[in-house]
Amino acid sequence: MRKSVIKSRKRKKSKCFDPNREYLNEAVKDYLNRGGKIKKIVDVSDEMDHVTGFQGNSLPVDEFLMGH
Repeated sequence: MRKSVIKSRKRKKSKCFDPNREYLNEAVKDYLNRGGKIKKIVDVSDEMDHVTGFQGNSLPVDEFLMGH
C-alpha cells in the first residue's frame, strides 16, 4: 500500500510595493481626474507640544497609571 504524503506548499513571496515617482504622479493624476481632492497639510511646529501638553487637573485614572 502506498501512503499518502501531504506536500506542504510553499508560499510565494510577495513583492514589496515600491512605487516610483512616475507611478505616484500617474496615480495622483487619475485620482484628481475622477473628482478626488487633495488637501495640503501645513506643518505646525508646536503641534506635538499641543498634543502631549498637560492641561487641567489629573483624573483619578491618570494618578493610578502614574503610580501616585
